Amino acid sequence: MCLIHKIRVASLLALFGIIATSCSGGQSAYSSSTVPYTSTGNQTVTVKVVHNSTVGYYLVGPSGRALYTYKPDPSNSVTCTGYCQSIWSPFSVKSGAKVKVSSHITGVVSTFSYNGGDEVTLNSKALYYYSGDTSDTSINGQGIQGIWFVATVSK
Repeated sequence: MCLIHKIRVASLLALFGIIATSCSGGQSAYSSSTVPYTSTGNQTVTVKVVHNSTVGYYLVGPSGRALYTYKPDPSNSVTCTGYCQSIWSPFSVKSGAKVKVSSHITGVVSTFSYNGGDEVTLNSKALYYYSGDTSDTSINGQGIQGIWFVATVSK
C-alpha cells in the first residue's frame, strides 16, 4: 500500500473513532480503569477564566487548556467512558482537593466523587479536556457533533 493510501486509511480510522465516540452517547464496550488526576489530595486546584472573541468567557484548567461540557451528561455524572475518554479526558482531581476559580463568575464550580477521585463540574455538568486542542488558546472541540461545548461562564 502506498504512503498516500496509508495516510488516508489512518485519517478515516481517526475520524471514525471521533464520530463513533461522539454518537455513542458515552456508551462504550471499553472501560476506563484510570483517570489522570491534576492534583494530589488536600491541594487547591485553580480553574481560570479566559476570553475568546467567538465564545466569550470560558474555563480553562490548571494546564491552561480549555474545559468542555458534554451535553448528554446528566447532572453529576460522567457518561463519556472507555475510548471516549482517550479523546475527551475528564478533568478530575484527587479526593479532598479543593477547586477554586481565579475570578468571580456566574455559576458554580464543584466536584462529585468519580472513579476514585473527584470530577470537577460547572453547574453540575462534568468538565473535560479535548485531545484535539493543540495549544492553550485552542478551542477545537467547540460544537463537535452538537454535543461538546466549551464551558462558558459569565463574569
